Amino acid sequence: MSAQRWIAWIVLGAWLVWLHALQAWLGSGGSAWVPDLALVLVFSLVARIEPKDAPGIVLVAVVARAALAVDPGAALAAGLLGLVLLELLARGLFELTAPAWRALFAGALVFAFDAWLAGLHALHAGIGPVPFVRVLAALVPAAFTSAIVSLALGPALAHLPGLSPLRSRRW
Repeated sequence: MSAQRWIAWIVLGAWLVWLHALQAWLGSGGSAWVPDLALVLVFSLVARIEPKDAPGIVLVAVVARAALAVDPGAALAAGLLGLVLLELLARGLFELTAPAWRALFAGALVFAFDAWLAGLHALHAGIGPVPFVRVLAALVPAAFTSAIVSLALGPALAHLPGLSPLRSRRW
């Protein structure tokens, strides 16, 4: 692997940590309308990478998220790996770099990831099905704002400085 690609992986990790920190800062007021900026970046990149780079993106995203999260690393890895594989499958059916598909999939995948983590927390806490439905309803604002951010900033996030060696998808 070339030095440029190694640097791109490190830069991706830095961007993801910064986006997680920005997301935490935006959500410090308790608002539910905070987009998951790091996931939007991951999904924007996955739409443009070679499939062989997917495990690397998952690994970097898990390490960056685990650095600032309280969620177990295994839960983060399982959720992110599942979503990245789902996106790789979906990009064969849809053009995920198109604005409408990008926004739709980003919102749905953010909701799925947050629901995965909420389900694990509910299982651990012994919460029943009725309160869990309320928890799922609370995840809609983050998924919606993530879809809007993906619509507006998806290509810009995928073209952040230092990430060009990762965007080498051949058509």
